[in-house]
Amino acid sequence: MRSFSLAVAVLLAGCAQPPGAATTLPAAPAGAEARGVSFTVAQRITPGKKTELVTFTTLVPRTIPGRQVIRRIDYSVQPDKVFEKHGNTYAVFILDRLDRPVEVNIRVWADIFRSDLETLQARGGSAEPETSEELKRCLRAEKYIECDAGPIQEAAGRIGGKDRLEQARNVLAFVTSTLRYSNYTKQQKGALKCLKEKSGDCTEHADLFVALCRAKGIPARTCDGFIMHPPKPGDTARHKWAEVYVEQLGWVPVDPLLVARGGASFGRLPNRYVYATRLRNDVLLDNYEMSYYRYHGENIKFEDSVILHGPP
Repeated sequence: MRSFSLAVAVLLAGCAQPPGAATTLPAAPAGAEARGVSFTVAQRITPGKKTELVTFTTLVPRTIPGRQVIRRIDYSVQPDKVFEKHGNTYAVFILDRLDRPVEVNIRVWADIFRSDLETLQARGGSAEPETSEELKRCLRAEKYIECDAGPIQEAAGRIGGKDRLEQARNVLAFVTSTLRYSNYTKQQKGALKCLKEKSGDCTEHADLFVALCRAKGIPARTCDGFIMHPPKPGDTARHKWAEVYVEQLGWVPVDPLLVARGGASFGRLPNRYVYATRLRNDVLLDNYEMSYYRYHGENIKFEDSVILHGPP
């Protein structure tokens, strides 16, 4: 996942959702054990001498049935607007007093639940309903997921399997055996280029997995968010993984990079994931990942990081 780096102190103020509101949220999956997590997305905006206005839009995690319950969100700067669209939640900040750097820090408290293949099979499927429009969207080619490109189609054609589940498992095996982990990089290659170069980070592993699934007629999508595990030096807690749609089970999460590195399998994932979005190219963020800013006047400097806290 691409991000910038910055270490800042967290200043909490305001509350988007009061703690008591958690009682009105959907219940945890039957028999599921919640893992409480807390983290801060820390962003610093440094204006130029002649910067007049900055509009900053960022994704905010939301409650997803069977996946996560967002218990509380605190902001260091109150957003001017919080709204929902395309299944996502967005916070918008309009900054017009720019005589010094502004820190926009968002702290999240959440309960997360295992939702891997083994869990969904034991549970009898996902708690999330799905629409035919979303399934169709998750079969189309798009930027970075070139499922209609010749090399992607050819590679997908060589991957067999008696049913959708086995085919997805074999796609994952192809991705993890084909791509070499390149360490974290800001450059986005897309599925076609990373297949040619046979390397990439979590983004390329997820993009190629999704592109190959779509090329085989299996709905699949990327997921952006945060992994609740301390990153190695130079890496980030921002992460990209994937989901594949399996009839009778729903959306099954898959982490191709973690599988490639021996930390997971097709059937079993650790309970570490906080979702922010399932859109690969978000028009509301001008197709940037996670956040987007516009400014009037002189250019600004934008930095961000993710700070993981202990259990809440």
